Amino acid sequence: MSDWKIGLGARRRAAAKWVGEASPHVEEPTISATPRLTVLVDGDLVAYRCAAATEGTYYQWEDKEFKYHRDALAYVLKHNEWPEETPEASKKYLARGLIKKKTNPEPIENAYYNMQKIFRKARRHFSSYDVEFKVYLTHDVLFRDEVSPTYKKSREGLKRPTNLKGCKAWLEKKYAAVTIEGYEADDLMAIAHKMDPDAVIMSLDKDLKQLAGHHYDFNKDVTVTVTPEEARFN
Repeated sequence: MSDWKIGLGARRRAAAKWVGEASPHVEEPTISATPRLTVLVDGDLVAYRCAAATEGTYYQWEDKEFKYHRDALAYVLKHNEWPEETPEASKKYLARGLIKKKTNPEPIENAYYNMQKIFRKARRHFSSYDVEFKVYLTHDVLFRDEVSPTYKKSREGLKRPTNLKGCKAWLEKKYAAVTIEGYEADDLMAIAHKMDPDAVIMSLDKDLKQLAGHHYDFNKDVTVTVTPEEARFN
């Protein structure tokens, strides 16, 4: 057996142990009439969405600024001086090159507030339960990089939201978010769900629908149940 496979197996066993031990733990109350509920949170997605929402992205053409790219594109198509007989498809292609994407990030406290709203919404959704959030984040070093050096290389060079790093740090401080070297957040969530199949998965990642069980969509504020048969086809 290849060395990397042996190492990978060891890491997976260690991760399974660590996921159970490292997640934030709340002491069991002596007496409680409220049923407990564990919610496994995709911290990557929560952090990215909230950081992106505070990026203050806007679009500029000459001295004009637009909140949405579609508005900038429509304006450039209408007001730019195009050579005669320029095909419409060519105009759109050229117009996109004339529009500059810029950012004016908001204070990181605004991103913190956005994340707090997501957790409060989830807690209200499961108000009949004593909810325990277990948050997972992707580690900077992934075992997939050892197996395939080109894994997700297409994402290199993409600008990440300015407040993303701070959002992840907030999740680590506020919810003791778990990261394990070699693993992505969805890997850790899958391991945790295998250990606790009754836990609710809180994410918008369609790949996690491959796990049978309860899934909470914090964007739509709805919970759906994926059956084992449905999970096989997701």
